[in-house]
Amino acid sequence: MTESDTIQLSTNTNDVRKEAEELIELIQQVRSRIDLPPIFKAKKRCFKQLDNTEELSLPNKKILLEDDIVELSKIDSREDLMTRLRSYSTNFHLIQRPVTALECAKHGWKDTNKITEKEPDTCVLSCDTCGNNIFVIAIKCKASEKVVNEVKKRYEAGLYNGHKESCQWRTQKCDDSVYCFPLVTIESGLEKFKADANNIISACVKEKQALPTLCHELDDRTLIKVKYLAEQTQKEPVELENIETAYILSLYGWELLHADIPGVKCDLCCTRKAFYLLKEPFDILRRHKSYCPYINAETANAYTPKGFSLRRTQKISGSDWMKDVLSLEYVILIKSRDLSLTYEDALDEKIRKLQNIL
Repeated sequence: MTESDTIQLSTNTNDVRKEAEELIELIQQVRSRIDLPPIFKAKKRCFKQLDNTEELSLPNKKILLEDDIVELSKIDSREDLMTRLRSYSTNFHLIQRPVTALECAKHGWKDTNKITEKEPDTCVLSCDTCGNNIFVIAIKCKASEKVVNEVKKRYEAGLYNGHKESCQWRTQKCDDSVYCFPLVTIESGLEKFKADANNIISACVKEKQALPTLCHELDDRTLIKVKYLAEQTQKEPVELENIETAYILSLYGWELLHADIPGVKCDLCCTRKAFYLLKEPFDILRRHKSYCPYINAETANAYTPKGFSLRRTQKISGSDWMKDVLSLEYVILIKSRDLSLTYEDALDEKIRKLQNIL
């Protein structure tokens, strides 16, 4: 490259920079006239600093990197997501809406528990980061499928666009892995299954409250396993009928509501119900929110713990994962029982009695 080429390149670069600056100034003037905030205000400071990279010391560069990491951790914070999800009122869940509470919470929105005067079914959501509000309407029963799908598309885009342009949620949302079935080991899964059932039983005995009648779709084979594990776990007799009910509830992720209030809750979908308020059988499946990992295989993102299963690559729900754990434990207990000396003696005694009868 000749010296003249270098000079020409420098001149062109200066012209481009000048045109860019003029364009930026024009955009700022236009946005100012129509009362729009500056574009990416937070990023602008970073660009100004990076223009003179040589003047930045190593610690300052590190600080910029750490700030980006902190910002990303807030987006994918499970604790923050669950806090937002717990804010959604019964009013939001009771009516069909174009977006679920989980979708809204993943995009940084929380429920204000406020409604509009003209449309009491409409819920007002807010963003703690940018302060903007969006309004989530109710879907009318008479609406056609085409209309419903169109409304859903608009709201899916609105979950992003409802934020201010400088808001971090404008272009980001929680990763799907943030809200999923909390995969645990088989051992800890069994411990939770037994502990949650025992807590429910203890509260009912203490408050002299009967266990509820359940509505479920468990087959006879699974019920036999649940009853057997309940018998093996509950060594001491209690003054309570149908204790296996507590174990069925635990199998589907239901935990004790409160030590002094017999009832159940699910911390994943934020559902709560006291037993004394039940007017009909408790539906262990439908009482969960539709997006709850205990009944939704997509949000659960779980796989069977059975190493020999053909379903190893197929996603399953949290309750199906617990059923597989239950099956594994049942097989182990049965084999241990059959190999025990006590069982062999009892079996021999039965055989002798049968021979004497014959």
